[in-house]
Amino acid sequence: MKTTQHMVALAALAATFVYSTALAETRIWTDTTGKTIEAEQVKLLSNQVLLRLADGREVKVSLDTLCEEDRKQAMLDQPPTLELKVSAKTNRSNTSRGDLGRRSRIQVEEESTQVVVAVAKTSSAPYELPLNAVLYVMGEWGGDQLEVIDKVTSTLSYTEKNQVFDLASEKFESRKLAGGERRTEYKGWVVVIFDSNGDRIALKSSSKAYEKNLKALLASEKGAELDSNFEPTTSTNSAAAARNPRF
Repeated sequence: MKTTQHMVALAALAATFVYSTALAETRIWTDTTGKTIEAEQVKLLSNQVLLRLADGREVKVSLDTLCEEDRKQAMLDQPPTLELKVSAKTNRSNTSRGDLGRRSRIQVEEESTQVVVAVAKTSSAPYELPLNAVLYVMGEWGGDQLEVIDKVTSTLSYTEKNQVFDLASEKFESRKLAGGERRTEYKGWVVVIFDSNGDRIALKSSSKAYEKNLKALLASEKGAELDSNFEPTTSTNSAAAARNPRF
């Protein structure tokens, strides 16, 4: 019985290997002199690409010797590893509002929030292609209505070592009066990084709900209002702007 089980396990392992090998993309690589080689990319190194030939041998090829198209393809096939550090700083203060007369002073709680994302490339392999970053800052009002408080987009180009790019939202102001009146309240954020082909290579958020409904958010602009299912509402952006003054 053990022998049979062992043979079945080996057969399954062999089938998995054949399947994964079949999925590997073999292509023609061309250098700057026009010479070609058929191989699949294994790994992008510091300044080389490791290729596997049809007979299983592996060779290292300098990125500088590849034609421009293949050099870009080698980078696209292995996007950089990114570290996303997000800080959401909220400042709060309490003041009194006396414009209704001395006997009608209302205590006002004020708060302002700004979200800042630091995007650092942690992988050592070079990556000369642009990356597209987008940051959404989310708010809530009326109990179940969502709003895109801010949307920040940026193009990141890592041309030097240890570069860090920052995405910073506008400061969002939210006031709550003693009587319960409240404007849009800051709720969280989501930041996404795409390569030049539009493929997502990094994602981080303060809520799993934002990740689950990322497609809907990507179709939304600043000021967009969404219901609890992340579907657009019929409210206008001008109404949102009237509720939410910015600094």
